Amino acid sequence: MDIENLMSPEGMRAFTDEQRDTLTTDASQVRQLALIIKARIAQTQIDGDKPWSAKLRAYKVGKQFEQVAKQLEKAAAGCEGINASYKKDVLEVPARRERALERKEQRAEQKMLAKARAKHGITGALAENAHALNAGTGAANPQVNAPAAPPAPQYVNPAPFPMPQAPAQSSSGQISDHFPDISLEAS
Repeated sequence: MDIENLMSPEGMRAFTDEQRDTLTTDASQVRQLALIIKARIAQTQIDGDKPWSAKLRAYKVGKQFEQVAKQLEKAAAGCEGINASYKKDVLEVPARRERALERKEQRAEQKMLAKARAKHGITGALAENAHALNAGTGAANPQVNAPAAPPAPQYVNPAPFPMPQAPAQSSSGQISDHFPDISLEAS
């Protein structure tokens, strides 16, 4: 067997097809043998057999043949798995990596475009707000233009009670000046 030919996609496909076909043919032959041997054992009587003993022996031997046939079919399926795994994990890897790199670059480009659009939008909004604040006119945006303050209320009598005059001296004096009834002496 040429290993270089085996490592090509066509060579691996041919090898796995050949092995699969061989194993499935063997499995079908084992099943046919199982039927023939079961029938022959079931009809062979041994001295001292009960009526069902021959069929039980045939069933036991036939079961072993069935297990062999199942294992051969499983091996044939494994050959198909070899080819699928070879294609997926060896042959298609470079193309998958290239597609992944292209998608990554596209995402990076889309992110950069989105950032540029957002930056342009923010810059435009800030310039518009600054222009509105500097010009004194602009859109009626409560975040840009503060609402006008309500007018101050007009009182009829602005000072109904005379305000106390501040003392001429700057110190506040003694506490007894403010509260004459308090005695501060120790008793």
